[in-house]
Amino acid sequence: SSKMLDQANHIASTVPQVRDSLYCRIDAVARDGRLVLMELELIEPELFLGLADGVAKRFAEAIVGRMR
Repeated sequence: SSKMLDQANHIASTVPQVRDSLYCRIDAVARDGRLVLMELELIEPELFLGLADGVAKRFAEAIVGRMR
């Protein structure tokens, strides 16, 4: 839900290293309407780029944009 996504984004915004990262994965569970953080990863061996159309291209564009 958008409420859970908002909570995940809030969690990510509290970690300074996330602001400079192109990738962040949050593992969490919903409990009583609130997101409970289990794990926050900035390094991932598998980016699952094939799970959605255009993801690989958008990620590559973000990398190129960061390099500029």
